[in-house]
Amino acid sequence: MSHMNQTRTGQESEPEDASPTLHPQFRTTPAPFRRFADARSGAFGSTRITGYRALTELRPRHDVNVTLDDIVKNIRQRPGPVRLVAVDGSGGSGKSTFAAQLSAATDGAPIAHTDDFASADNPINWWPRLLQQVIEPLADGRPAIYQRYDWPTESMAEWHTVDPAPIIIIEGVSAARREWSQHLSYVIWIETSRELRLQRAVERDGEDALDDWEYWMAEEDGHYERDPTRERSDAIIDGASGRAIEVR
Repeated sequence: MSHMNQTRTGQESEPEDASPTLHPQFRTTPAPFRRFADARSGAFGSTRITGYRALTELRPRHDVNVTLDDIVKNIRQRPGPVRLVAVDGSGGSGKSTFAAQLSAATDGAPIAHTDDFASADNPINWWPRLLQQVIEPLADGRPAIYQRYDWPTESMAEWHTVDPAPIIIIEGVSAARREWSQHLSYVIWIETSRELRLQRAVERDGEDALDDWEYWMAEEDGHYERDPTRERSDAIIDGASGRAIEVR
């Protein structure tokens, strides 16, 4: 969840390299960072991993020869006129980076972020507002009109309008949740190790945010155990390398 030290004022800017490949410049995990994981062995350093974490951390990775153009082609083949594409995954996995690349590869497809609906004390169960203000209107071919939640001020901010378009991206934690899965044309899961996600969190939000991230990660784990989004996704992307792991 990228929100502790930044405020969105609208659409995210495109990455410097928006070429149609699946190789964005993700960070690698330096050895000194492992102390953060080791210091929290109860949450992050345990050798016994079960449930949702077992699915996302112990599953072997097998890259497939699929480009971003291939994924865009698959999306365009889905029935229209509006195709809602979810880019889902746990906090810090690289969803916004991939969503920006996907937008650039689809002629600037608009992006709606779940972070504009979630809050620090309600990271998961905020979904009715996004369903009513974004998903349902766009699925019906009507504009989505919603008010962005601002994390730094902990208050509602400016209003946004998203007009119907051939492809619209819903990006963020629980973007592909079952409450609106019937409206989604394509689901992309970004899979990244817990260690790398925590490293990104500390780099972005500082060590003082570790307790918050520990809470958010536990909430996310519970959500994905109840709602196994990965298992019904159309494509799985490695958030460390940017390569496709699986395309169905």
